[in-house]
Amino acid sequence: YEDNASRQMMAYSINQALSNQDSTAGFISGGITFATLVPMRSIPFRMVALVGMNDGEYPRDVRPHSFDLLASSPARKGDRSKKLDDRYLFLEALLSAGEMFYVSFIGKGVRDNKDRPPSVVVGEWQHYLNAVFTEDYSITHALQPFSRRYYQGDGLQSFSPLWHEALSDNEAAPAFMETALASEESMTCAGITQLSSFLRHPGKYFLQQRLGAYLDVDEAELKDIESFELDPLERFHLADTALGVLMNGQDLEQFKSQVSLSGTILPGNIGQQHLERELNKAQTIRARAADYLDVPRSFIKTNIDIAGSSLQVELDNVYGDSLVSYRAGKLRAGQLLGNWVRHLAANMAKPNTSTVFIYRGDKDDAKVSRLAPVDPATAEAILCNLLELYNEGVAAPLLLPPEACKTFSESQLKGLSVDSSILKARQDWERDQPGSEGKDRYWARLFQFPEAFHDRFITDALSIWQPILEVKVDD
Repeated sequence: YEDNASRQMMAYSINQALSNQDSTAGFISGGITFATLVPMRSIPFRMVALVGMNDGEYPRDVRPHSFDLLASSPARKGDRSKKLDDRYLFLEALLSAGEMFYVSFIGKGVRDNKDRPPSVVVGEWQHYLNAVFTEDYSITHALQPFSRRYYQGDGLQSFSPLWHEALSDNEAAPAFMETALASEESMTCAGITQLSSFLRHPGKYFLQQRLGAYLDVDEAELKDIESFELDPLERFHLADTALGVLMNGQDLEQFKSQVSLSGTILPGNIGQQHLERELNKAQTIRARAADYLDVPRSFIKTNIDIAGSSLQVELDNVYGDSLVSYRAGKLRAGQLLGNWVRHLAANMAKPNTSTVFIYRGDKDDAKVSRLAPVDPATAEAILCNLLELYNEGVAAPLLLPPEACKTFSESQLKGLSVDSSILKARQDWERDQPGSEGKDRYWARLFQFPEAFHDRFITDALSIWQPILEVKVDD
């Protein structure tokens, strides 16, 4: 075959060769053999590697048993010596290496970085090489696998992308933008819905709405095993959908039948138990919300003027003197921000309006949080500040993650120092859990952490969340 081979054919051939496993392979049958040092009678190998040749560990320290009479009696000619045996095994391994003889040991202390000697036999071997060849063949490796030494393109080259990413994170990367973008009339905030969407994720709003960049990746990851339990996101969607059915007065039995046929839950009694459990959560929240929904429902549809700009306000959840919202999940900072914007707009259009939010607590009970009324002048000033942040955020990215900003502001209002408050915000930020803000692709693309928490984050977080926390009351 003389034609050019395709890249796919080469990759397939290499994968086949590397994945080929021979279940009948013996001790020495090609490939790599892992074994302890045993007398090999000088069987030749292309390469022999000895690892862990540390001082005190080789030659091996022999600790005789208390009932060993030979060890307790004076040594005589012909007695076996384990240390001499180990010295002989090292020499035998050296003679067995045909092309390469590799020896490794820990040469630096992990805690103090002080020099640590190798095994006695390795030290003697090194002295012999220096005396005969006048060349040091030792290679001192770095303590960490992501050291810059391994990515300089020399003999210590590493090909691990994981450690390269860790090294890149420590380097000072250039800012995402040096200068702010020019203002565009199409990006002017026209309503409270647009303002709420921005505040819930300013970074995502900037990249998507201003630059047209979408970093979301829809990955349908197949599970290795069949799950017999719904994950937290699936439980929330099921309970929240059931809550909507209950609030709208729809047929509950029809909803249960649709869910069973859709494959969302497992068939049989186990699936029905899961469904009933989420229905109970929804019914608990509905029962708690019924106390606030027993008054006629009204609507607010108007425009309010803020610093020369007109904001469209459309609210359809007005019950008496309160805005009533509910959800089957916990009250996240993003939902609270959205309700805060609607709360401010409602107090300008209809003074003395409070906001009531019913949500799920830690023990699957119903919790209630309230936002006290804000006088129209104060509401206008706060909305003016939020609009200024919006105008800055559509020209250049602003670091305003809701959860981190809320945690930082709560710590500040409790009297903690700025550094301690930032530390608490970073602890929540860096949680290794699905949905945590530290894993968000948009924030990771726009800012360098943790340096970004020490810039405008401190003042902007307080300007947004301090007014909210001052009027928020939990029942």
